[in-house]
Amino acid sequence: MVIDDDRSGNIIAFTRFSDAGETLISVINFSPVAQEQFCLSLPSGRNWHEILNTDATKFGGSGVVNDIVVAEAKPLRNELHSALLRVPPLGTLWLARSDNKKGN
Repeated sequence: MVIDDDRSGNIIAFTRFSDAGETLISVINFSPVAQEQFCLSLPSGRNWHEILNTDATKFGGSGVVNDIVVAEAKPLRNELHSALLRVPPLGTLWLARSDNKKGN
């Protein structure tokens, strides 16, 4: 679990692993308010990208998306890295490390 104690912000985040061993992070906002500068702890210092954002305009959302999530060496919640990102209202986003990105 990346975040399990953000009751006031109504956000949870957790880590999962693909069949290929890639690290995936899900961030879910149960609030109708977007979080524009949300600080997320990350298990890796590499850059991350969205593989899914339920608020993307192509899904009928308002477009609160992240082009790239830049991890910095700033420890947070028992992880060595963290990043600021936009978390959509009533939405979910999935992140993968950019070095795992296919099709570029």
